[in-house]
Amino acid sequence: MVQLILVERICGRPLGLQFNNRSCELYVADAYFRLMRVERNGGVARQLASSAEGIPFRFTNALDIDQVTGVVYFTDSSSRYTRRENLRVSASGDNTARFMRYDPVSRRVTVLLRGLSLALSEDHDYVLIPETSLRAGTSDIFAQVPGSPDNIKRNDMGHFWVALNNGRSVPSSNDEPIVVRLDGQGRILERRHGNGFMQSTSEVNENRGTLFVGSVGMPYVGSSRV
Repeated sequence: MVQLILVERICGRPLGLQFNNRSCELYVADAYFRLMRVERNGGVARQLASSAEGIPFRFTNALDIDQVTGVVYFTDSSSRYTRRENLRVSASGDNTARFMRYDPVSRRVTVLLRGLSLALSEDHDYVLIPETSLRAGTSDIFAQVPGSPDNIKRNDMGHFWVALNNGRSVPSSNDEPIVVRLDGQGRILERRHGNGFMQSTSEVNENRGTLFVGSVGMPYVGSSRV
């Protein structure tokens, strides 16, 4: 684990990935190389943004795309500490996390929420969901989940898969949920357990009836049928 953390400063650590379905471009939130994009024909990722309002990104994290407008929403978990210093974020009470949007047309980054205080476990503990209703422009608690939530992904049915990070350097116990599925109102529809194999779940993505589960500490991707 220590070796991986040392190497990722050089090689990068992608924490958020999402395709623009129209352009076939892959957007990447890398903890060290900031917001990046891989063109539709592949190749080396190109950096799109590294700062906002004059403040550099230090811990670029989750990412999602509005498939209608192409606008990219992403987070920077700290303006002071990098991913390998994540324990300092919680220990110091750091409140420099930001929620931002990147416009691929104007190439501008806009800060939507700032001064966020995230209680980090081994990786990070939060869920941010943009609200597009009468309460647009505000923030609110969307759901309470049985664990420390990490990245969140929406499936084709409009439900949300939330990865639960146990914040420990040991695999989850058999009865400890590593993933929950929420409906659009934040109600828990399903809980899935790691059966002792997954450690600090970081993300779960559903594709063609299969769940792919990533981890902060494990050197593999887990999978299971929906």
